Amino acid sequence: MIGDAKETENENPTNDALETQADEVQGEISFHAISGTILPQTLRLPERIQNKDVVVLVDGGSTHNIVDQELVNRLGLQVDPTVNFLVVVATWKKLACTGRVRNLSLIVQGCVISTDFFVLPVLACPIVLGVQWLKTLGPIEFDFNNLIIGF
Repeated sequence: MIGDAKETENENPTNDALETQADEVQGEISFHAISGTILPQTLRLPERIQNKDVVVLVDGGSTHNIVDQELVNRLGLQVDPTVNFLVVVATWKKLACTGRVRNLSLIVQGCVISTDFFVLPVLACPIVLGVQWLKTLGPIEFDFNNLIIGF
């Protein structure tokens, strides 16, 4: 989940603690997105971005949309490096994103979508559409047998 700055029981937190709370956004990414594990509950879709074929993982276990650093480099995407964003993986390790790609357009099952993506250097899947995107769709229907998502 997204980690909001939480109040501590200590009434006088250190300056370091205040800076961490103010500067960092925190999200989670699923084990499937990092490892490339293919299980029945993973929905991987063959899609297109900038006329290139890519695999998109639709992942309700990831809080945010993520794009792999290698794909960013290959497509020459512009990255806003000013974002401090940490992703917690299944091992509770925190990985730092290298920035954000704003308004990246891709085609998902024939629909053009434009949304922001955080850049992470270690993904097994080039694009992860997480809850950040899923919550914009309203009611969603998944067909895991035919790899179809209805929204």
